[in-house]
Order: sequence, then structure tokens, then C-alpha cells
Amino acid sequence: MIELSPSRVEYKIADQTYLESLCITISSGMRVLDLSQRSDAFSRYCLFWGASVDKQIGVGHHYDVVHIDVNALSEKEFESSLEAIFRTLSANGVLLFGGEVAGQGKAWRQIGDGYLPSFANLKNKLNGHAWKMLGVVNNDVSTPNNHAQWMFFHVSVIKPTAFLLLGSPGVGKSTMARRHFSHLPVVQGDQIYKAIFDGKLTVSQQFREEIQSLFDPCRILRMTLSLFEKGYFDELMDVWLQNAKYQDVVIDSYVPPKYHKRVRDRFSDAGYVAIDMRWELSKTMCSKRAAEENVSVFMRGNSPLVEERVSRRFSLAAATGFIRKLISR
Repeated sequence: MIELSPSRVEYKIADQTYLESLCITISSGMRVLDLSQRSDAFSRYCLFWGASVDKQIGVGHHYDVVHIDVNALSEKEFESSLEAIFRTLSANGVLLFGGEVAGQGKAWRQIGDGYLPSFANLKNKLNGHAWKMLGVVNNDVSTPNNHAQWMFFHVSVIKPTAFLLLGSPGVGKSTMARRHFSHLPVVQGDQIYKAIFDGKLTVSQQFREEIQSLFDPCRILRMTLSLFEKGYFDELMDVWLQNAKYQDVVIDSYVPPKYHKRVRDRFSDAGYVAIDMRWELSKTMCSKRAAEENVSVFMRGNSPLVEERVSRRFSLAAATGFIRKLISR
């Protein structure tokens, strides 16, 4: 549990300026942990917008937003707080804080009852996390710390990236994965289907039986569309996520376009940065059904196009012979 002793730091920034500078949207249902003792303005702001607010870490709780007061923490307290906070953040949670920060030097100095970190020191402490400095605000009144400025930060866990290659069969998904993502693990849709078909992956009996009845490596498009339309989308996403193992990963599998957003949302909700990769490429491969129909027409020998060409050829030959006879006379 994070415990902060009451601070007697004299703050020099108006609540409205402070809240605006945090640049955070709070919505109903969010869980917020407010560890700052600067004022109760942030807690009141969150409650106003329908969030629940804790003032200390609850057992088993995960938070969408954690708010701390950096000027109330020593350097060691800040480091230990980061460790505890990131264990409590939800997958898409954010730590935010604003405080006086020295633009020069590398020290984390104590000034009176508070602390003044340097920007360089803060950056060093935040290495290993995804962070953004939102802006700088000057003090509202003249103080002995005029050499410092108010800086505001959002900090979150660095998320793994899921590169989603979801295009139609034949557009080069697997080639793209081999050429540009050879350093990353690849979850391939056809291999996942084969593993389920062979009983090597744990899924529901109904899902396995459905795949066993549909499985054809040459008809992945038809099988995937059928599975999604029968309500197996979420179970297939669970299998993909289990095999992704919460690391940078490539997903190489056909997904009908109307489901692309749902795939992105599932990976985003699981804590990934989901990148839907799309590109235009002339296809050289038709569907299995189209190939069967084309060959069937060929085998019957009644292609309108062939008949038209043959008719034209004979007509031209007849016309040529007629002209030659006229000339010979």
C-alpha cells in the first residue's frame, strides 16, 4: 500500500488551471485512485463526471486513472510509488501528475516540506514506460521557486503491438509477415484452425466440431466467414490472444472486412496497440469456387468467348477466300 505523509507544500497554481492542464477525460464508471494531497479538486472533478474515487489502493482493484503529487514525494518514494502504481493500473490505465519541476540540473531536491525534481531526473525515472509531457505552465504568483515551472505528465505501461494482417487470401499477408516481421512471432489463422482440428488447442467441443466439419486449407475464407456468422468470433479471438502471449505479434489470417473493427477492439481491450495493416495488391488467385466454375465451363467446351472467337476466325477466312476468287477472275 502506498502511504504518503501529509504535505505542507505551498502550491502556487489555481485549481482550474491545474485541472485543465492535466488534459484528462473522466467518464462514468471509471475507477480513479487519487493519491494527491494537493487539494480535493481532482477527486471532486472525477466524482462530478461519474467516476468512483479511492484515496488508497483497494485490495484487488485496478484503476483507469491514478493521480499523484510529485512534489510531495522524495526520489525514493517516487520510484517505489511507480512500481506499486503500475501493478494496479488497468490494461489501458494512465498515471497522471503535475508539479513544479526544475528545467535545469539533475537533482531531486528537498525544498522546505516538499520536493523539487528536475526534468532530467524525471525522464530517467520514467524510462521503461510510455510517457508524454503535456505542457508547461508558469506559477500564478511570485515564489522563491520561480526558476521552476509546472509540468504535466501522462504515464502508462508500454503496450505490446499487434500487427493485424487480415486481408483476403492471395493479397500477400504471409509474404509480408516473412519479409518484414521475421523477428516477431506470427499467429497464422490456417495453422490455428489445423491445431484445433487436430485437437492440439483447448476450445469448446462445439467449436472443434464446427471446424472439423468445415476445415479445408483451400477454403479458409468460406470457413472463417461461416464461423463468425455462427457466433464463434469471440472464441477464436480468445485462441489468438492466448497464442499471442501478450507480446509484440503478427496476426496473419483472413477476417471478413465487417469484423476488422471488432478484431482491433478485442486486441485493444486486451492491452495491445492494434495496428490494422491494409494495402492494395492485384490478386492472382481466385477462390476455389470460382476456379471450379471456370474449369467446369472449360471442360464443357461451351465458352461464349471461345465460340465468338472461333466464329470470327471462320468468318474472316471465308471473307478472305471470297475476295481471292474475285481477284482471280
